[in-house]
Formats: sequence, structure tokens, C-alpha cells
Amino acid sequence: MHNLVSENYRVSIADVSGHEGRFSLPVSGFEFAKCPVAVQNWSDDYVSSEYLPGLVEWLKPRLGCRDVFCYAYNATCQARLQLYFPDSYQDIMQDRVRFINVWRPISPAPVEDCPLALCDFRTVDREDLVPMDIVYPHFVDEAYEVKYNPSHRWFYKKGMTQEDVIVFKLYDSLRSEATVCPHSAFVDPSAPLDTPRRASVEVKAIVLG
Repeated sequence: MHNLVSENYRVSIADVSGHEGRFSLPVSGFEFAKCPVAVQNWSDDYVSSEYLPGLVEWLKPRLGCRDVFCYAYNATCQARLQLYFPDSYQDIMQDRVRFINVWRPISPAPVEDCPLALCDFRTVDREDLVPMDIVYPHFVDEAYEVKYNPSHRWFYKKGMTQEDVIVFKLYDSLRSEATVCPHSAFVDPSAPLDTPRRASVEVKAIVLG
């Protein structure tokens, strides 16, 4: 149930293949990386016991942070901090806090069905982001809806494999960097009609320090 009214707009989405290095988490709000895994069965048990701990250790040196706490898998985010760190919330907020998403395809074949597109933060005006509540039974979270702006520039990587990940921001308390990254799956009109259905895993994490 929601009270949103949406409209459809046609936008151009550019393939970054061969130019991935032009985008970075601090500047554009997202980046493409290689994070190899050898997995046959993406079960809940595997994700919680093997994938998440390994991802945390991969993220720490990459982000240069003190700690990473994965809180969800399958946004201004202060409600999340109060939910998961009720006793140390005030102290945590004195330091830098980032909320990030790490998205990975897990389909056997390179992804052509509904790839993930990301909007470069440098093309987003603050007025384009409309705060909205997401109401859960146990707390109220916050995220953004995005107003259409013809200045937005959207990007994706065609044919991502299981070794490819996209790391993008949901929130950053450091205002001198990109703070958020609008994102959405989309239907690629160049994909073959018989392309396999996409499967993916995303991990949302709190980055401290």
C-alpha cells in the first residue's frame, strides 16, 4: 500500500564497459569492481555464514573504514542506526557513517535481463530527491523517491558476471562526497527475447569510520 503517483519517462542509459574507472564511490556515488567468488548454491545458509563475512573483509580495506555491519540482504538511514545500535547511536553519529549496497548477479550466464542502472550523483540536484517513509511493523525507515530530471545521466555495465559487483551509496554523512545514488533495474531493449531470467544478491551494510 502506498500513496505515490508515478510517471514514465524515456531515458538513455550508457554502457560503461571499458570505462569503469571513470566512476568512483566518492565522486559518482557508485563504482564497478571485481570480487570473485566460487559458489554453486546461493542458499541463505551460505550467504549468512560465508558470503557476508568474506564481503566484510573485502570492503574494509577498499573503503578504509573501521568496521562494516551487514544489516540486510536478498535510507537517510539514521533510523537504522538507532535500530541496530540503540546504546551507541549518539557516539556513532559523531564519526563518519556510510550506508552502502553491494549488488552482484548470480546468474550462470552474463546478465542481459533487467540489469541495474545507476544515476551519477554529479547530475542529481538535491531537489530531485523526495524523502519518503517506509513503514515496517517494528520501525519507520526513510528512503528517497527521485523526480525526473533531463540532466540525470544513467549508466550500467552490460553482461555482468558473478565476479562483477556494483558498490553504491545509500547515504553518507560526509557531505564533501557523493551522498546517495539513485538506481533501478531496467528492461534492456537490445537483450534477446530468450535471454535467461536474471538472479542477483544485494547486501546492505553500515560502514563505520
